[in-house]
Amino acid sequence: MFQFSFQLDENRVLTNNQAEYEALIIGLEIAKDLNIRHLKVSGDSQLVIRQITGQYKCYHPLLNLQLGKVKHLAQEFDEIHFHHIMRLQNSEANQMAQTASGIQIPEGVNEKVIRVQKRFLPFSTERGEIQRDVLIIDISEDWMVPIRNYLANPNVKTDRTIRCRSVNYALLGGDLYRKTSDGLLLLCVSKAQSMKIMGEIHERTCGAHQAGDKIRWLIKRHGYYWPTIRVDCIRYAKGCQQCQKHGPIQRVPAHQLQSIIKPWPFRGWAIDMIGEIHPASSLQHQFVIVATDYFTKWTEAIPLKGVSQKQVIDFIEEYILCRFGIPETITVDQASIFNGREVVQYAQKYGIQILNSTPYYAQANGQVESTNKIIKNTLSKMVDDNPREWHDLLPRVLWAYRTSQRNSTKVTPFELVYGHAAVLPVEINVQLMRVAQRYDPSL
Repeated sequence: MFQFSFQLDENRVLTNNQAEYEALIIGLEIAKDLNIRHLKVSGDSQLVIRQITGQYKCYHPLLNLQLGKVKHLAQEFDEIHFHHIMRLQNSEANQMAQTASGIQIPEGVNEKVIRVQKRFLPFSTERGEIQRDVLIIDISEDWMVPIRNYLANPNVKTDRTIRCRSVNYALLGGDLYRKTSDGLLLLCVSKAQSMKIMGEIHERTCGAHQAGDKIRWLIKRHGYYWPTIRVDCIRYAKGCQQCQKHGPIQRVPAHQLQSIIKPWPFRGWAIDMIGEIHPASSLQHQFVIVATDYFTKWTEAIPLKGVSQKQVIDFIEEYILCRFGIPETITVDQASIFNGREVVQYAQKYGIQILNSTPYYAQANGQVESTNKIIKNTLSKMVDDNPREWHDLLPRVLWAYRTSQRNSTKVTPFELVYGHAAVLPVEINVQLMRVAQRYDPSL
């Protein structure tokens, strides 16, 4: 049995019925190209199957075009039958479609998935007949091989396209590097390595289930490159089931950021409380206190079992004063735990000005509210089947937040605080030159 999976042009938006027709048309074209004379077609789309068999009428103009193409192709076979089946009976085709769309299949069900080669095709009304070479599948080709071979031996006769492309690459110590416009060298990686890198950045130790463009930024920022990096990162993020399940739905258009300007780091902080959280953690934590610096966007957060003015004071002293010095201002909402007598006296003792957001509108404390949203969304994607272990994941969420680019600053909080990029686990697994030199005792 032949198994094929195709992905249609990403720039065209199709309805489910149009996509069903496209899959059928592609299958009939392939069967025709293989000289199959007797064919049985099974599908779980009741509308498509019954329109083809004449039980339903088709009024949509585009579907009519596709229906006509199906009937034309059906005439090429000696015998062809169309049958409607239930979705559960069509599991193999569904899994192949999910694989081609880029969905990340959970580890526990890997053995049920049919691995297929993905190919892109234009819309059926915009392409001619499928040529025989569409069936020639070569997944062993490494995109770096021609460039590496030419750079290693430039005197060998090489295609002009490869020669022109090789100008942007350098071969150092047997590794291929991509030259950037600012003179940096990015390590070129294979398709298998790219999947490992995207997985590490997106969901593993320092991952925060970020969007495709942020994954791409982090990968390039830490020194890796392959030609389809942006498309692959976007498709990988879209295929993450946790991101699809817990990702926010944007109901209003995005507005330009109106950042609060602070002249130097750690002069102004915003503090807020997340909670009460259900379910509580296994250690009975029900709240998270969060503080964000306005200048660097550096964030501190700890889980709490309860809330009191003493806990707020202890948090400010340990996580702000003892680490970053005394700030000029701390912005809070109208909650009594932030404006009680003990907290006010503590702030006056160190000359800290307590600023309050607008009454009845806590969202006016926008900096920390934005951080709260990111922490909550990221935690919900990471807890998975262990919702009571969220307190153990909080440090990972903070680390991912600190090492990710912030839209308002265009750099990571870690870089603004420490002056250089953090070394992430991905740089150890797919080792870069700077990491190799750091751990080389001979240097």
